Amino acid sequence: MLTIPFKNDFYSYIIPSNRDELINHCVNAKKLEGNLSWGDNCLIEKENINQEGFYEILEPIIKQFLLEITNIPFEYHIDELWRNTYRQGYHQEIHHHSPADISFVIFLNDYVENDAKFYFYNERSRVTSTIWKKLCYSNQFYMNEFWNMNPEKGSIILFPSHMLHGVSPHKSVHTRTTVSGNILIDKT
Repeated sequence: MLTIPFKNDFYSYIIPSNRDELINHCVNAKKLEGNLSWGDNCLIEKENINQEGFYEILEPIIKQFLLEITNIPFEYHIDELWRNTYRQGYHQEIHHHSPADISFVIFLNDYVENDAKFYFYNERSRVTSTIWKKLCYSNQFYMNEFWNMNPEKGSIILFPSHMLHGVSPHKSVHTRTTVSGNILIDKT
């Protein structure tokens, strides 16, 4: 019997019941002074934003995500929060958010053709032989090198911070905006 031993790469795509409130809060969050220290290998407008009010709005979404994983209660806090703006040609290199525990992206636009795409990178693909990929291609055990989605406005994706991800080049003339953040688990 085939067994899959490692299940540590996953995500949850949620369309929250309070998405209008979430969108409004993301759009109107105040920019904080100072630059973010990451992202030198990408082309993106990024701004650190005030976390005020986000915990209360995100709490039911985070709890929903955690209940999908375990019934062990967690204490956690939002560690970082920032807004990303993508203009034509902008992109985000493949990266991770370790040492954070959980990361999230809130999408503030519906996906439109030629928009930049958020994607996960399957780091195991670099060590998987071509023949093995061909043998497994047509069954449930093979995952492509990249996994992307077409998000809906107001949706949120949560995932373990160790997962490699990025944003493809934005080819559209209209801007694409997201709010991203990291969560640290304080104790279980």
